[in-house]
Amino acid sequence: MKRPLIFALLCCITGSAWAASHAPRTHFQALIYLTRHAEKVADDSRDPRLSDAGIRRAEQLAERLDGSGVALIITTPFERTRGTAEIVAARIGATLIEAPVADGLEEHVRAVARLIADNPTQRILVVGHSNTLGPIIRALDGPQIEPIADDQYGDLYLLHVEDGLSHSRYGD
Repeated sequence: MKRPLIFALLCCITGSAWAASHAPRTHFQALIYLTRHAEKVADDSRDPRLSDAGIRRAEQLAERLDGSGVALIITTPFERTRGTAEIVAARIGATLIEAPVADGLEEHVRAVARLIADNPTQRILVVGHSNTLGPIIRALDGPQIEPIADDQYGDLYLLHVEDGLSHSRYGD
């Protein structure tokens, strides 16, 4: 029996919490940059846009990644991740792809991992959320990272299969 079928059966039997912590890992050769979206406007909507500070931070990220060779940017369908990614893509000429979120965090993480696996030699930027970056890094065989606070922006992670995970900051 193939591993994906076993995994699907285990998911049905034991539930999504177990499945998320035991998801099949994705092997890749690419450099993966990961960051949280830039600052959003303070409103009560489910899908706020970037604030002026967020636009400036996204521009700083674009400047930081200029010349990095990033060719693909993976986002969620939310305005704040797309807005951040669009600013970067416009500067560096990368292609945007959305990873679905409608089926929950675990499926989103698997979708991002599949997109990376489908592009194993490209340099990729993942623009995610405070609650998605850690699980995505773990799904890519990276280490556990510290939780990202709701008011924490400007963290940039670089994951490479041979060199591990590095962390830096960008922006004001």
